[in-house]
Amino acid sequence: MRARPAPGVLLVLAPLLPLLLAPVGCASSVCSKVRSDREAFTRRAVAPGPHLALAVPYATLSQSVQRSLTGLPQVRLPLPDLGPVDLGALAVAIRSVAFRPAPAGSVGARVTVALTSQGKPVTALELDAVVAPRLDPQAGSVRLRLGAADLREVRPSMPPAERKRFAEFLLSIVPGAARAGRPRAGRGAGRDLPARAGRRALAADPRRPAPRDR
Repeated sequence: MRARPAPGVLLVLAPLLPLLLAPVGCASSVCSKVRSDREAFTRRAVAPGPHLALAVPYATLSQSVQRSLTGLPQVRLPLPDLGPVDLGALAVAIRSVAFRPAPAGSVGARVTVALTSQGKPVTALELDAVVAPRLDPQAGSVRLRLGAADLREVRPSMPPAERKRFAEFLLSIVPGAARAGRPRAGRGAGRDLPARAGRRALAADPRRPAPRDR
């Protein structure tokens, strides 16, 4: 024998029957507002200018590039043949790259290039360059290349310590006889050099008097 529901339960559920039997949906005003907002969003024109700006510190950018420099091979640079002076060949390698501010649309970079001879350091050059970044929107990438087509400006320089080291390298490959004839360092050494050169040039002509040192 089935239990019959209490009359009080039927009285409570009676007002809810129209809501339970009604089709699922939402109020017409709410649905219209949602539909209108969606259509307005999809029809909205793209705003001009960049939508996202990403700032990368120059120190972070320099460190990321510095790690990749260790795998770069050295480039061999043959030197011209000067007869008795054997210059041999130099090896060129990028020692460091430090990025810095530059005019709009460009990135500044100080590149230190090291020159070595038979594994020994010869000198180092500093190149202050202005690089044009290459943006590829399709690939979502930005590339900084130090090729000739990407460099907008290059200013080479050599620090005093590197100039001294380079001079010592050149002196080391000069034949001994030539080194013996060079003027000694000291007071008046540079002033005496033109007089000695003049005496050598006029030695073959006895009619001309020899220049005197002042």
